[in-house]
Amino acid sequence: MILELLFNLIAGAINLIPFELPSLPAKFQTVLDMLFSGLDSGFNILCLFIDLQFWLSCAAAMVVIYNIKRIWNFFVFLLNLIPGVQISRWQ
Repeated sequence: MILELLFNLIAGAINLIPFELPSLPAKFQTVLDMLFSGLDSGFNILCLFIDLQFWLSCAAAMVVIYNIKRIWNFFVFLLNLIPGVQISRWQ
């Protein structure tokens, strides 16, 4: 699902190229289709046991919490660009 989205984005970017690239051989395309269908069925079986969206949102929250110091320092840096505002950074 995620890999398929990534490859679709790459294919979309390649389609923006003004010239034609050669097409994939039929066997290679068949292998890619089989791989993606296997991954999709694997993710569907995994979703029967765990709520994948919940765990992805937990992972995103953990990344934010882990980097809160860097996020705060970036926010303070942007505020210090305003003349007359002087806020100290988190050391």
